[in-house]
Amino acid sequence: MIRGTDGFDAGHVEDIEIVVDPNRMPHTDRPVLTEALSGKFSLQYVASRALLSGTVALSDFDGDAHRDPATIALMSRVRVLPAPPGGTPNSFSATVRVTQTDGSEFTATSDPHLSDNETTVDPPVLWEKFADCAGRVLPAERVAALSDALRGFPAAGTSVRELVRLAEVDTQTHGTEVTS
Repeated sequence: MIRGTDGFDAGHVEDIEIVVDPNRMPHTDRPVLTEALSGKFSLQYVASRALLSGTVALSDFDGDAHRDPATIALMSRVRVLPAPPGGTPNSFSATVRVTQTDGSEFTATSDPHLSDNETTVDPPVLWEKFADCAGRVLPAERVAALSDALRGFPAAGTSVRELVRLAEVDTQTHGTEVTS
């Protein structure tokens, strides 16, 4: 996407414009955060974190993560704008345009309903996100085994029962358990 494009430098961002369906504005236009968890609902925050680090992880919504000076500085350059009528293919699409201090521009449009979407998240990034989330409640070896089982499902002969077994949370450690 934008961060991986030749010539992009997060240290030279002058302006970020995010255009979304007007119905999404009340839920996602949050330029100031009072706590890290509220960053989940801030396009300014998640766009800034993604441009700075290349990903958004669960740890970005913990503790004082929202107080990171580089993130706050970049958030101040983000404008969330409503798309004009008929300007978005569907209510979940978004267009991000980043302008750098030298005038160069980088644009990406994401539409989860288009199969040929150029900005669809790469599977390795999705598996990293899965490991980040699952790693909160499962040990690393179980996350790896579950990832492998899910990647081969159903062709590899893995049953749903086996997937559930791999996803079970140790009640000694986390106090909850998924039962089959």
